[in-house]
Amino acid sequence: MRISSFFFVFLIFFSITATAQDGSSSLENLRSRSYFLQDFQYFKPLLADIRSPHNHSRFYQADAVRFSNNDEGRDDTGHIFFDPSFGEYFPFLGFNFAEEDPDKAMNLPGLALFIAGSAHMMLDFYTVSNDVINTDYRVGVGAAMRFPIIHKLSARYRYFHESTHLGDEYTLSASLDPDFRRYNVSYEASELYLALDHYIHDPGHWGYFSYGRIYGGQRWLNNDSFAGHTGMYGDAEPLLLAEKTELELGVEIVLQGWEAPDKNPDWGWLRRLLAPQFIFAAGDFQKSNKYAVDDPQQEWSNNIVLGIIYGKYFALKGERTVRWQLNFYDGINPHGQFRMEDLSYLGLDYIIDF
Repeated sequence: MRISSFFFVFLIFFSITATAQDGSSSLENLRSRSYFLQDFQYFKPLLADIRSPHNHSRFYQADAVRFSNNDEGRDDTGHIFFDPSFGEYFPFLGFNFAEEDPDKAMNLPGLALFIAGSAHMMLDFYTVSNDVINTDYRVGVGAAMRFPIIHKLSARYRYFHESTHLGDEYTLSASLDPDFRRYNVSYEASELYLALDHYIHDPGHWGYFSYGRIYGGQRWLNNDSFAGHTGMYGDAEPLLLAEKTELELGVEIVLQGWEAPDKNPDWGWLRRLLAPQFIFAAGDFQKSNKYAVDDPQQEWSNNIVLGIIYGKYFALKGERTVRWQLNFYDGINPHGQFRMEDLSYLGLDYIIDF
């Protein structure tokens, strides 16, 4: 809590400083720059973070998780997994440090309070009843900020709770194995990110550089109830952490595609489909905990994505966009108690952001 208290005091200080610098001490000016339920994109969601809160559907092929009830004729290799998530980032109250201007997209300084929530599911199509293996739930609150003096620098703080739940079909079949243990992974965490980005409002023709960002962040875990176990399937030791802190680094590059379809009313549906507004590549690298009962470790997990974006991704107040992307993941399985295991795959994603 010391970290969160310091951060919010820091944000309030910058809010007051920026307001004073702009000479906007009057109540009317304060009202004009305050807003509710809008998104001025001070800190955009991370493109390659495997746990960003958005609506996506991912398919990948990998080995079955331990204790799976495999369909007849299937072995433990080459299972097809469905890995969707449902969630969103909701800025609910904010204040701009400068006058609103469409040309200031990705450059407008300000501060916003937000709520973020998401559910992440893993389903195995190659089990007897297409088992839901696990679902992770995250919900949290925080603040996002683009700095008033250094407009290319932004920050995001979040305090969140995560709880994970094994699927009923998987648990019922897995519990028949005497070696199976069910762990109730539940914890709270604080995280702080800093990002340096650069956006070109009108980059020109197709393929030109449009946006770039590098970022880094740290997560502080509260493991008081981090990974307790249930005793219904026999005695089990609790899962342990190697460290209470986790590190995340990343980079994003976005190139200009074709102009938005609304500027081309004569385009047919096929041309619209083949003409995304942006092309991107991104990498996210996390040094996080690999769960264990004896010898916990921290390992790097890498997620590399390459894709296309339809819609006004950099609109001043944010608009709905659609993404298609390929992602290569190699690291710790991000789902629940399966973070005891490694996972590597090439996946196909379809993502809708609002």
